Amino acid sequence: MKYKLPKIAVFMGGNSREREVSLKSGQAVIHTLQNLGYPVQKYDIQNNLVPFAKYPKKLWPDVVFLALHGGAGENGQVQKELEKLSIPYTGSNSNTCQKAIHKSIAKKYFQKSNLHTPKSLLLSSYWPKKIVLKLVQKELKYPLILKPPQEGSSIGLHIAQNSSEFKQALQHLSQLCNQILVEEYIQGKEFTVAILENQPLPAIEIQTPNKLFDYTAKYTPNTTNYLIHPPSKLTKQLQNAALLAHKSLKCRHFSRVDLIWNYQKIYVLELNTLPGLTQTSLLPKACAAAGISFPQLCTKMISLALQEHKRQKKSA
Repeated sequence: MKYKLPKIAVFMGGNSREREVSLKSGQAVIHTLQNLGYPVQKYDIQNNLVPFAKYPKKLWPDVVFLALHGGAGENGQVQKELEKLSIPYTGSNSNTCQKAIHKSIAKKYFQKSNLHTPKSLLLSSYWPKKIVLKLVQKELKYPLILKPPQEGSSIGLHIAQNSSEFKQALQHLSQLCNQILVEEYIQGKEFTVAILENQPLPAIEIQTPNKLFDYTAKYTPNTTNYLIHPPSKLTKQLQNAALLAHKSLKCRHFSRVDLIWNYQKIYVLELNTLPGLTQTSLLPKACAAAGISFPQLCTKMISLALQEHKRQKKSA
């Protein structure tokens, strides 16, 4: 008897600043799943977080494949709605996503697990600039990194070498978000380590000619070099730190952790619960280095979502 493939709904797009990246991720997933024979329905998620909820249940998908990045798709809102409907979906649950999306909150969980993180301050965009400057000068040292605490894809990322540059970055970010995360800049080599099924994948070193690994460096082809690091003591330390960060937030199935090594310590920068799935994305690159093709990655994500749903039904 021929195995019937599950019906897949791919959620993509959305209203976040990462919309364009999400659309590319979604198209890559749809193309791959259709070639594998899966029945696939595309949903560009806007204000209605679960569009098929209004349809009869017999028309609902068996699994929702989340190709969303940022906003409601990654902060736990979409996940929470799917949990209410008892629909399997790819990636971490709503509680984990809610913690991971906020870099300042995630940082506290990393620190509880004895992971190193850059010294930082969380500022309000509404605080008087004079008070902000005094606080920063008292607590931190230049150069500094400024970024929105709940954006991905390095959107709004700035580096300030002095107070003048800090004021300019502060002015720009105050128009972008209500809170601003300020961190001491760690000079060193930047890495990313993806986790799949509680196993760290090969570490990737990120080499960019830009000042920072920002949005342009991430999504402009041939701008950045990605080096797969061979097994070594450092690689193992990076993988261990990434896996610990993954577990500290109780992530499930997969994630991607950004780290920096200052030649003495490894610092965890942030964790992404829904990594990109575009041609330049790092999770597919790490999988390829581990001998896992993109079609295998997509089918693994679906399989893990279904297995998780079965476990939850048995324990209910």
